[in-house]
Amino acid sequence: MDIKKIYTKVLKSCVEFSVYGTKTAEEESKKILPVLNEFYNQVFKENVFNIEKTDYEQLQILFVNIIRDFSQGLQNKDAILLEDTMEYGLLPFLEIFIGGDEVSMLKEESLNE
Repeated sequence: MDIKKIYTKVLKSCVEFSVYGTKTAEEESKKILPVLNEFYNQVFKENVFNIEKTDYEQLQILFVNIIRDFSQGLQNKDAILLEDTMEYGLLPFLEIFIGGDEVSMLKEESLNE
């Protein structure tokens, strides 16, 4: 599981619907479902980040809430909820595991493609 690859996919999806308007949030969300599913399975299989148990449990709860919003947005075809969940929930969550300099680099690379 490569957090940077997941982050890049989510970021590119956000750019597609927010910046360029060439795709819809629903369309982009469906594309990243397999990656999110894999990440979800990893997060709940073991403490992949080797952090304190109580902190890890809090991260799991946060991730479940993000996935719940994501799922609800897809079920209701709610573009606003999907966009907000990806941009203000999922991206910041993934940034927890990536250094600030790397986040900046990934953002710049995504905008230059």
